[in-house]
Amino acid sequence: MHLNMTHKKALKIYFVIATIFILLQLTIFFNIFQLTDDFTYFYIGKAITEGSYPYKEIMAVHPPLHYYMMAMIYAIFGANFFILKFFVMINILIISYFLFKIVSLKYNYGISLVSVVLFLFSGTILESAYGSAGAFETLTFIIIAYYLFLKNKLFFSGIFFALGGLTRLYFFPIFLIVLFFSLIKIENSKIVMKYKNTLKIIFGFLVLFVPVNLFFILKYGSGYYLGVFTQQILSEIYGGYLRRVDYPLTWKLNAIWQMAKMNIVIFFVPFLLLLSKRIKSLAMPFLIIISYIIFILNLNEIFPHYFYLIFPFLAMISAPLLFEKQYFFALINNHLSKILVVSILVFFSISIATIVQNYNLIKESTDNEKSFLAIVDEISANSGPNDKIFGSDAGTHFIALKSDRRIIMDFVDQRVPDNAFRQFLELIKNRNDLKFIIFELRGTQDAYYGFRGINNLPEYRKFIGSICGEGKGYSENNLTYALYPCNQ
Repeated sequence: MHLNMTHKKALKIYFVIATIFILLQLTIFFNIFQLTDDFTYFYIGKAITEGSYPYKEIMAVHPPLHYYMMAMIYAIFGANFFILKFFVMINILIISYFLFKIVSLKYNYGISLVSVVLFLFSGTILESAYGSAGAFETLTFIIIAYYLFLKNKLFFSGIFFALGGLTRLYFFPIFLIVLFFSLIKIENSKIVMKYKNTLKIIFGFLVLFVPVNLFFILKYGSGYYLGVFTQQILSEIYGGYLRRVDYPLTWKLNAIWQMAKMNIVIFFVPFLLLLSKRIKSLAMPFLIIISYIIFILNLNEIFPHYFYLIFPFLAMISAPLLFEKQYFFALINNHLSKILVVSILVFFSISIATIVQNYNLIKESTDNEKSFLAIVDEISANSGPNDKIFGSDAGTHFIALKSDRRIIMDFVDQRVPDNAFRQFLELIKNRNDLKFIIFELRGTQDAYYGFRGINNLPEYRKFIGSICGEGKGYSENNLTYALYPCNQ
């Protein structure tokens, strides 16, 4: 199928596609309230702008760039959640533009536009206004680095890979595959080693990544390197250090299936490449996808936003396979591929049904915002600007931002060993500035994330009873919160 057009016309169509995406976000998805980790990172940004130090006074376990992005947004716009969502959307649009440019390096502009549509209108990306936990910010740097690599601007490619690494560490599998393809070239059916190309990328990476990390290590010491490199890596790879649950392989595969159901076309189509004789031309994005999935399966715990990094690579394979003549007819001439192409249509129906179901479930949770806003009103009316709050749920960060109150000791991440939390309770038990505790009342196990942890500690409930008065309940849908006034 030929989709030839001029660059000027293709850009016009791209902007139409981007505009439709923006309108969908603004009119539908921006109006849905959903608790995400973005509120946690936004709170850390707020604390930074107010003089607190990450890794020293604030528990932080990721590289610094995302935290300081959040701090910049808060410094300019305050606790503006529309801008927070808008920032995520801008990153997605930047990713889509560079996806357009990457695909157009090898295929016509029509195929490039198809890849953009497959990316922007996949179920997960459409719902991305809920938050990305730093994943799209990381992917923005990674996709620019990938484009620069393809344009042979290797030093600058390394620079942008470093920016990705300074945002989130799970960029690493993609970086390794790019290094592999920079090193090995096939010329006249012979493998040729291109050491200089690889060294240029590595030098560009190290010239930024090392000095920035050295600066933070010198500034914050063990709080930085233990939080970012030791605790986070050990937790994700080996489990049990910060987490309470070691997830089995079946659970991880089910997590991948849940993500694939919402995006079945771009998750399924790339594997048709294995049936094509032209697999070499798309080998690099395909190996990025495979290596990244293997990487995810070897982590102790899988979060949905981990998958975001492979979406543009899925789209840049799916578009030519579905719409480029040399691939499409090579596939449909294969008997097995005919069955698989029909399967795509069946799975596409499953995907649409899953998206609708998921949207309705999340839309129902918008009612939970009423409970949080009622808690915000209660805290604002019965505490001063210097008083502190605490809670064991992501809703606490939203409440802290809306009420302009700080969480005591900026204890923003409760995924710590039980003994560490007991020590924290000892530290705050005589703090008279702790005025409210938000306690989430739900079962001991979550269907997706497993055991929740500190809410179930007897010491925590005893602590609340010792310094707080009678709690007031707030209930919406399946969530129930109790707000306890303390030290009143």
